[in-house]
Amino acid sequence: MSEIHTVKIDLGERAYSVLVGHGAVQRIEDLIPKGVQRIAIVTQDSVPQQFRPTIEGVQTSLHVIGEGESFKTLHTIERLCSE
Repeated sequence: MSEIHTVKIDLGERAYSVLVGHGAVQRIEDLIPKGVQRIAIVTQDSVPQQFRPTIEGVQTSLHVIGEGESFKTLHTIERLCSE
């Protein structure tokens, strides 16, 4: 198995981390805290279906946002919260 790396996306106050590496999606369950009952997966149309995780035993909802940084806004969060 290859190593999974955490890449920090430095956008000042809007910084976030991304896991990169072969098998990262399959290890998603290892990253979820015990006892979590619901998860929202936020993705984009350009992400192929095989890279969208499925998580056993947890209620999961899938939300698709537009492409690029311009869609990572409070307006998008508001829309996601209303879905």
